[in-house]
Amino acid sequence: MGCNDMVPIGELIEFSRGGGWGSESPFDGSVRVAVIRGADFPSVQQGNYTGLPIRFEKKAKVRSVELHAGDIVLENSGGTATRPTGRTVLITQTLIDSYDCPVIPASFCRLLRFSPSIDSTFAYYWLQEMYHAGRTWGYQNRSTGLSNFQFKVFSAKECMPGISAEEQRHIACILAEIDKKIVLNNRTNGYLAALIAARFAEDFGDDCHTARLGDVLRISTKTVKPQDHAGEIWEHYSIPAFDESHRPVMEPANEIKSNKYIVSRNSILISKLNPSIKRFWLPACLTDHPVCSTEFIVFEPTRPENKSFYAAAISSNNFQNYLMVHVTGSTGSRQRAQPKSTLDFPMPNPSESA
Repeated sequence: MGCNDMVPIGELIEFSRGGGWGSESPFDGSVRVAVIRGADFPSVQQGNYTGLPIRFEKKAKVRSVELHAGDIVLENSGGTATRPTGRTVLITQTLIDSYDCPVIPASFCRLLRFSPSIDSTFAYYWLQEMYHAGRTWGYQNRSTGLSNFQFKVFSAKECMPGISAEEQRHIACILAEIDKKIVLNNRTNGYLAALIAARFAEDFGDDCHTARLGDVLRISTKTVKPQDHAGEIWEHYSIPAFDESHRPVMEPANEIKSNKYIVSRNSILISKLNPSIKRFWLPACLTDHPVCSTEFIVFEPTRPENKSFYAAAISSNNFQNYLMVHVTGSTGSRQRAQPKSTLDFPMPNPSESA
């Protein structure tokens, strides 16, 4: 992104400093603190403020990095080959009030405090757009298996529009209301999913099986090589993305290092990896290039109009229990479900029982 009519973000940041991690136990001159890590960002963004690690850090360190409402925390290290660093979270007064001690960023994170002329919520949404648009890939330094965020490069090259504070607040207010609605919808969807699962189990118990899964769903293994599509941003469904935020990662195709399965709006994804953890995904297909990890089983319905019914069937506990009987590998993370064995799973068929 060029800087015509734009301002380098480094000129707008009033204060920036790396965080700390301290110790599990108190020591001389220490202060009890809650520490926010990159791993905590997704839950905090969904309004879940509990569960931050409680540590003990030097008083001087805490004085320099204690977080206040309006601060932004940026993930400085810890990205992977498929997920860049540069994630951000906005610190709210509600988060601060949730703890009876100071809240500080973790050592792999950085506190950003913008100048008074910048609305911090607007800055946060700009940084969110930067991340999801894939621009943070340009600020990575991967010397080892750990990705680091090149803050000086970012400060000089990433630019924000030079609009008035009033315009910033107006835009931020609209986006914040949309975010609140998303959080509410996600909670509602969670309640509905639990209700559907309970109703499905009640209406279609063990005595109502009328079809093999393989009669109504096929397994798709069609792959694509993203590296051949440099310059495009692809929608990538991966195990880490599911576990961290249950959202796909938008990333440059050439940064996706291995072949991936092609998915569609009708796809239903179930993780092969460690099936004791339920990872069930209906891809949104927000772009022209949605793909998923080959650690998923990609089901495609033979009758797309019944996709929701089939999805309810294979998101049930009965199906998960079936997967656990048909695995290879030892216990834990080495276990993998066997795609072909799922084809014999008995399930209700809408054409006969719905």
